[in-house]
Amino acid sequence: MNHPNSKDLEDAANQRSQQKRVRQTSSREAKAFPRKRALAACRVCRVRKIKCNNAKPACSSCAATGACCVYEDYHDISKFDPASLVIIDRLDQIMSSFDKLQQATGLVPVPGQTMRTPWQGETVDRSSRSLDYLISSLKVPSSGVGPDMILAWPVFQNQFVPDFLDREVAQAALEDDDAGGTLSRVDEPDMGNDRISDLIERFLNYVHVKNPVLNIASLRLSAQIVAERGIDWDGRSCLVLLACALGCVGGPLFSGQDPAQGVTPSVSHSPQMASFHHAEIYYQAAIKRLGLLSNGLLSAQCWFFSGVYQMYRLRPFKSWTYFSHASSLLHLHIKATSLRHGGLEKVELKPEEVSLFWTCWKSECDLRAELPLPNSVLSDTSDTNIADRYPYPSPPQPFGFPIFTQFESLSTAQDPGLTQIQAMSWYYYLSDVTLKRLQAQILNTLYQENRAGWDLSQLPHVVRTVAEFEARLEAWLKTLPEIIRFEEWDPAPRYEVVYNLQERVFEVKSWLYRPFVYYAIHNGLGKGTGYNIEEYVHKAITCCLHVIQSKHIRHRHHGTWFASRMVLCAALLIIAAVKAGGIIDYLLDWHDLVNQAISSLEYWESESRDLAKGKTVLKHLLSQLQEQDHRSKGSETG
Repeated sequence: MNHPNSKDLEDAANQRSQQKRVRQTSSREAKAFPRKRALAACRVCRVRKIKCNNAKPACSSCAATGACCVYEDYHDISKFDPASLVIIDRLDQIMSSFDKLQQATGLVPVPGQTMRTPWQGETVDRSSRSLDYLISSLKVPSSGVGPDMILAWPVFQNQFVPDFLDREVAQAALEDDDAGGTLSRVDEPDMGNDRISDLIERFLNYVHVKNPVLNIASLRLSAQIVAERGIDWDGRSCLVLLACALGCVGGPLFSGQDPAQGVTPSVSHSPQMASFHHAEIYYQAAIKRLGLLSNGLLSAQCWFFSGVYQMYRLRPFKSWTYFSHASSLLHLHIKATSLRHGGLEKVELKPEEVSLFWTCWKSECDLRAELPLPNSVLSDTSDTNIADRYPYPSPPQPFGFPIFTQFESLSTAQDPGLTQIQAMSWYYYLSDVTLKRLQAQILNTLYQENRAGWDLSQLPHVVRTVAEFEARLEAWLKTLPEIIRFEEWDPAPRYEVVYNLQERVFEVKSWLYRPFVYYAIHNGLGKGTGYNIEEYVHKAITCCLHVIQSKHIRHRHHGTWFASRMVLCAALLIIAAVKAGGIIDYLLDWHDLVNQAISSLEYWESESRDLAKGKTVLKHLLSQLQEQDHRSKGSETG
């Protein structure tokens, strides 16, 4: 079997990405016609893809199965303007595609079917009366996929103490707490009308487009009121200040090259830039108000975006405290709503509430997979049953969509049009939630016991499990709408939301194939076992190659810290395979890949202690391998 090196794979990816893509266009006028819509099925029948007779208060299907029958609010669209008709049509496409996507990946129950979890050899009832497999998948094991788990492999011979890198994350959080604020008392946020308007639009374009949890019209109105009346101590002012802070640090997709000088800087200079100083001023003003807010949805939204800001600043531990508190406030808000109305089944949650639920859960799970942190309070849905009633977020009404004024983050060549951008945002968000649900199942299946099942006796189960998850991932990729579809190995996607989805796919694949690298390193390539794990090892290393060579690793966003840790893990897997010998001898330029990973970590080291320590670890291990290679060549010549 001939394996290409990294140069061959990169050239092939570049050639594919340069091919012109033909876009189908449709005029708005063609959509602007009066039409009648069929009665909408209830939520349960829509999710289960079965016929609904629209009976009220409960349809015949829900009445027969004992399910809670809920109808979406009906809106007369005959009076909507042509642009709104286009958006409604796009929403129909979104929900239709997402229903197919959920069915294809096995995340939506189909009556009368069962889902097998091959790792435990158990079956889970997927009938209309049981959604336990959905609820249980919301909990994930702690710190199962971080670089410390790889450093604990026997191949590294106990060179590193447990939690070697995670200790740096915790220590950085403690030092930030001890240092306190860094701003002088004379620093006051600029609340001029033009300044606020510009920052709010930047926030909507570059941050909220990936986390659509707010009512856009309400945010714009709040910003206008704050600009006219000044900053108050209420939740409205707090949210506007946080949006301004994120508007300062958020930006278009960045390849790492300085546009003024045409060169790639070796380290990030963002913290020294004026925009980051202004961001901290807005943020500190918001934090002063955060603790004064009463419990409720607005307070939860403020705490969530405080966590997003901390992730933009590469402070994962601090961000978790904000995400966790946001989840607790949201959980309390939903619980209070349920009690006030005599049960959650008697009330319809707002789109903002459902979106915030899944976004908070997703943010906490991302951190828990890397660090030793508790499960989200939202993962225990026994008293609210949110995952049952709302298996995925619902897009808001047409007038809640953001109206974009800038397009740098979404297009580099041709303006795709307002409705395309709005659809792209929700296509991305719904697809990302679905993929995160799949990731949670992978974590619960392969990483529950921290390698306890990674031995030869479990190899048949792991092979079957990974094959099933591969099929689900491929189904997810095939059902992606054209507007966010991407070449899997494209090193430089044009849109940030597409880049984020691509990174998520790399993350999923690296988790799927990592156990086989462990098998190969500590037990050989499995010859004689009847399973060709060499193929899976090659997939793992190929994934590592593309993670390291991503041209946007220097782009600052909500997931920068995760992307950098993924680069570190990829380099560690390559080093471990080289150290074991005879596994990836075909990868002749592995030195260059490790050095490229070191360079990427070096770029962020001034802002993240664990990434700085990770760079040191890579240099140390690379030096060991070079000495080992030198001794080997010396013994051969001697």
